[in-house]
Amino acid sequence: MAVIPDSVCKKIDLQPGWPSRFKANMDEYKRNFQGFCEWKFQDAELETGYADFVENQKASDMTLQADLREYEGRINSVPSKQKEINSDV
Repeated sequence: MAVIPDSVCKKIDLQPGWPSRFKANMDEYKRNFQGFCEWKFQDAELETGYADFVENQKASDMTLQADLREYEGRINSVPSKQKEINSDV
């Protein structure tokens, strides 16, 4: 359900007839969609466009940059044996 919008997930009640209500909620979401492109089903073009968008945002996302620095610091402080164990996971 990770790819179903939160606004639609919150309306799922799993009572008899829920698939029809779910479809109606998704149709409403699609009609009112406001994104950086026209709503469409996921395809290779959409995935590529999103990957490009994410990559372009990384440089200007200060929270992400701080998180990456913190992560690198934590990784560098882990003893070598522990790094070896974690690399097998």
